[in-house]
Amino acid sequence: MKKGGHGNWVYGDKSWCDPFHTWANVYMLDPVANLTNELKKNVLGGETAAWSELVNPSNVLTVIFPRASAAAEALWSAPIDRDWRKAANRMDRFVEILNQRGVDCSPIWPTYCSKRNCLD
Repeated sequence: MKKGGHGNWVYGDKSWCDPFHTWANVYMLDPVANLTNELKKNVLGGETAAWSELVNPSNVLTVIFPRASAAAEALWSAPIDRDWRKAANRMDRFVEILNQRGVDCSPIWPTYCSKRNCLD
């Protein structure tokens, strides 16, 4: 059973809030993947939502960020292969900038990885 309000809390292996999407899941989603070229022209933007069951005033920003940041990069830059590993260092640095500016933002991975670049 997952802890911390990230799904699987209602029926053991099934939950209203499943699946919990990490920033990497959000980054890899392609909102136009199954659309024809004609339909793709109608897509003007995107949005990131957070289930209200999982947020309150004490954690709303840490839940929204960095997932909204990952969605913004994926939507605006449209990475060809959508490999989260290629975005991890940028996302880690952006989280650091947000925190320095007073925006509460959850880390994207353990601090150990930020200091030692776990992707190398």
